[in-house]
Amino acid sequence: VSAQSISGNTIVGAYVDAKNRTHGFVYNGTTWTTLDDPLFSVAGITALYGIDGSKIVGNTQSSGVAAAFLYDGGSFTRPFGIEGQLGGNFHQFFDISGNRIVGTYQDRPFVYIIPEPATFLLAALGLLALFPLATRKRSRASPRRFSPLPRSFFGFASQPPPSIKVRWMLSLASPRAQFGERAL
Repeated sequence: VSAQSISGNTIVGAYVDAKNRTHGFVYNGTTWTTLDDPLFSVAGITALYGIDGSKIVGNTQSSGVAAAFLYDGGSFTRPFGIEGQLGGNFHQFFDISGNRIVGTYQDRPFVYIIPEPATFLLAALGLLALFPLATRKRSRASPRRFSPLPRSFFGFASQPPPSIKVRWMLSLASPRAQFGERAL
C-alpha cells in the first residue's frame, strides 16, 4: 500500500493485489474503495497520486500505452488522450490544487489548468457572434464589382486587359466618381 495524497479525511494511493496487479484506492477514514480507470481495468495499472475535494488525479498504464486522468467523482477525463509509452513520451499527473494539476512530460514538469465550463461558454458565444459578420461580408461581395486599381497592384499582369482598362477609365470620368462611388 502506498498513500500519495490527502484532502480532509480522504487519502488516495495505490496497492498491489494477490495477482500482482496495481490498483488505485480511496480511503475516507472508514472505507477502502478501489478506483481503477475503466479503460484499463481488465489488464493494467492504475495509481492515484493527488486529491483536492472530490477531484482525483492519477495515471494508468497497460501494454505500451498510458493515460493521465482526472476523476471528478463520477467520470474519468483524459485531457491528453491515450498515449504510447515509447521513449517515455507520455503525460503523468502527480497532484492537484483547485483547478491546477502538476505533472511531467518527457521528464519535464508542467502545470495543466482545468478549463472551467464558463470558459467553453464564452468561447462558443464569441464564435456565434462572429458568424453573422462572416455571412454579412459574403453577401456584400459581388462578382460584378470592379476595382479602380490596376491589376499590377496585386501582382498580376503589368497592364490590365483593354476591356478592364476602358471600364476603369470610364469609372474615373463618371460624375459619381467625384463622390467616391464607382460606376458599375
